[in-house]
This record gives sequence, structure tokens and C-alpha cells, in this order.
Amino acid sequence: MTRMRNSGICILIVITCLALVSCGIASPESSSTPTMAIPTPTFEPMAVIVNGEGVTMVQYQAELDRYVIATNETGLSAPGGVEPRTLILDELIDESLLAQAAYQSGFQISQTDLEVRFAQLADQLGGLQTLQDWQSHHGYTEASLRQALQRSIAAAWMRDKILANVPLQAEQVHARQILLADEQSALAVKTQLDAGSNFEQLAYQYDIVTGGDLGWFPRGFLNFTEVETAAFSLEAGQYSDPVSSAIGWHIIKVVERDPMHALSPDSLLAVQHQTLSSWLAQRRAESTIEILL
Repeated sequence: MTRMRNSGICILIVITCLALVSCGIASPESSSTPTMAIPTPTFEPMAVIVNGEGVTMVQYQAELDRYVIATNETGLSAPGGVEPRTLILDELIDESLLAQAAYQSGFQISQTDLEVRFAQLADQLGGLQTLQDWQSHHGYTEASLRQALQRSIAAAWMRDKILANVPLQAEQVHARQILLADEQSALAVKTQLDAGSNFEQLAYQYDIVTGGDLGWFPRGFLNFTEVETAAFSLEAGQYSDPVSSAIGWHIIKVVERDPMHALSPDSLLAVQHQTLSSWLAQRRAESTIEILL
């Protein structure tokens, strides 16, 4: 990945062509000959270029503004404490990678379909005039807004294509845990278990609601990797040594294992997220990305 900084992205090139006399040499007498200006393209500032395709500063700023307004209204902050500018830039890069892969996979959208989507967007915002006001406020032209919409549609198509290949079954374990505040307490409970105490009965002493039941889960589902790793290292009926995590000390017991267990809705979402993240990470590693902010 190539990262570049650009401190001033607005290059204006003006080429002036003077009419020459028939001999090919300009003379003082020919100064009255009209000057012909050749039109030159205007280069729109880019926020990032992904494999040669740019995302404009206009779109970046519009998405950042939208995100800031939404977080202010809801009171929510960026996940993991990520700065909004970084979060939005990453989303735009991901969208570009997905859209590029969509076209490589045969995605097409007709002008008619694009017009329908554009009309739907206007309806969602409260009408065409509201959309035009929003477009003008954020510096979009109609052409650039349609281009951004088309990229978004292509990215969504590719995302659905990737997720459609996620299986509905996966290797899973059904586990319980006893969660304790410190290592000393965990070692004491482990001693009781080794002496023959019933795991489920002990678990209910520390969690009177669920008895520490974690249910069925696949790899990549739990928030704490240490706990998940311990669970998948055990056979049915076995329990672990105390395992440390950010919230305490866990003793894990595997109740059942199944190499192809049906994924719950929450588990399926987790596997889909993991699949998409892995795809994007691989795509980024193979791409040239220039950040111009």
C-alpha cells in the first residue's frame, strides 16, 4: 500500500495559443491577431486514489459531515475510538475495492436502473428539491453524485456476492464458564473441580441466571480470543485451567462439539463480518492506495 501526502491539490493549467503569420514567425505587427484559448480540463481534488480510481474530496467531506451529524444526534462514538476521518476514509477505500471487484465480476447497471435508484434516493430525502439542496450544500454536481451512487450500488452488489458464499453451518462448541475476579479464586475453584465437584452446580453459584452457559459458538465469535482458544482446545466433557482475560479469570468446560453445527443468526452475522474483513484485507494487500489528505 502506497501512502502519499499532497499539501495542495488544485492544479490549474492554462495554455494560450497565438496565431502566427503565414511565415510561421510572430511579429510586432501581428499583435492584433486574435488570441485563441484552448479549453483545459479542471482537475478535481481527490481524497484517495485506489488502483488509479479517485474518490473526490467532495465525497469524503460529505460523508464525514454526515457521520459527524449522525454521531452528534445519537451520542454514539466511533467504534474502538477510531477518529471519524480515519473511519470514513477506510469506508470509502473499502467501497472502492468492492466496486472494482464487482465490475471485474461482471456487474452492470443500466442508465434506467441508475435513474430509478436516483429517484429512490430523492424520495428518501424528502423530494428532488431536498436532494438538490443537499447536493449543492456539499459541493456535488449531479454527475459526481450519480457517480458516487453508482459506486455505492456496485459495492453493495459485491458485498452481497461475498456474503452469499458464507456457509450456514460451521464447526462449533457448546461451552460453559465459571468467571472469577482473580487468579487465586480461580485456582481454588479448579481445585474443587479436580476433587470431583460438579461444574454446572459451581457455575450456578457464580452466575445464578445462566450458570455460565455460553451456548453454541463458532471460531471468531467471542469477544475474548483467549477464552475461545481454550474452548476449541477441549473435547466434550473437559474443562480448562484458569484463563486470564480483560474481565477476569475463566474456567471453561465444553459440553458438546459439532464439526458442522447450524449457525444462529448472531453467529452467522459474526462469520459474515469475519469473511468480509478477510476479503478486504487481502484486497488491500494486493492494491495500490494513495491517501492524498
